[in-house]
Amino acid sequence: MTLHEALKAAAVEAAAALALPLGWEGQVFTPPAGSHLRGRIVYEDEKAAACGGNAPTRIDGSLEITAVTLAGSGDRDAVALARRAAAFFPRGRGVDCDSEEGSGEAVFAAPAVLAVKSDGARMHATARMSFYAIIFR
Repeated sequence: MTLHEALKAAAVEAAAALALPLGWEGQVFTPPAGSHLRGRIVYEDEKAAACGGNAPTRIDGSLEITAVTLAGSGDRDAVALARRAAAFFPRGRGVDCDSEEGSGEAVFAAPAVLAVKSDGARMHATARMSFYAIIFR
């Protein structure tokens, strides 16, 4: 399972535990009438983690899960849902990956819930779980 697949699987597990549908960026998703989650992975940097030809690679990024609720339910519901999703990714949690690209682990930093946004019909609160991954090739 690649790093991307392992992070996505962790988000899918969190959504299943919350009993909410999860739409993934870049995939077709018809939002339900009620609350749901949206996920994406943002890669920020990739560099050698040490000197040498066989040095592991360090990848920095974040897993973002956006909680979406109906606008009439209030912004606290969206924030509470985002916090519940973030609770599945506590600081120090590791996610293993192993594929043809190499094997390694992504480790999460403390999650943060960003400001609530509204599109008129729905409220959106995003939980951002920063991570760094060390991949041995």
